[in-house]
Amino acid sequence: AKEKKIIFNKTQWSHFASTFVVLLILVGVFYWGYVIVQKGAANFYANRAINKSLNEDEMIDSINRALRLDASQASYYEVAAQAYAFKVGKLASLSSEEAEAKKDELKNSLVTAMNYSNTAERVDMTDFRVVLATGRVLEYFGSLGVPGANEQAMIKYIAASALSPSNPLPFIFASNVAFTANKKDLSKEYLIQALTLKSNYSDVPSLEAGIADLIQRLNKANVSSVETVSESTTSKTTKPSAKK
Repeated sequence: AKEKKIIFNKTQWSHFASTFVVLLILVGVFYWGYVIVQKGAANFYANRAINKSLNEDEMIDSINRALRLDASQASYYEVAAQAYAFKVGKLASLSSEEAEAKKDELKNSLVTAMNYSNTAERVDMTDFRVVLATGRVLEYFGSLGVPGANEQAMIKYIAASALSPSNPLPFIFASNVAFTANKKDLSKEYLIQALTLKSNYSDVPSLEAGIADLIQRLNKANVSSVETVSESTTSKTTKPSAKK
């Protein structure tokens, strides 16, 4: 049998090329349309997960759906970490008999929460809010009595402060955790750094009240017999007047 050769003339090549380009465009349109819809759906489930009316199991279901649709958002992993942290808190509040029956579920939820927090940092290790949120999760575990959680929370807060040096929030949180961990001198040091960065918190009443309470607790604990935290801050931030 003779071999047949297929030869395209210029017109045929032109039609082929134009058809191929159109197909590529259509594939691109469908692909990006799908990605946009998928990311939109992921955002919907992520927002649903932070709805205060949901319980922790509903939060977990929603945020896991979001992550299946879009695994590129560090904030989604942090929401998942917080959802599992809430579950740990609920399990820890059960009676001793119930808690014993669910100790494996509690342990798995705690591990899952930290895994999600660590994944969030791997996705975006430069995001101040992500590192700060990991500290909050650890601080919460510290309040539940998880060994070493408070110390790890302080490490995360100081790491967050390095990412946003002018933001006093990490030092405020670190100060509170240090006090809880019975490291009162360190608590005072962190609080002074926070107040040095920003001395007036009247624009954030919740922070102002929290700082006032912490200062009162530090002074009652006799952290310094010479000066209060507020006085030491004033001395650091107020310039001496010029002598006449």
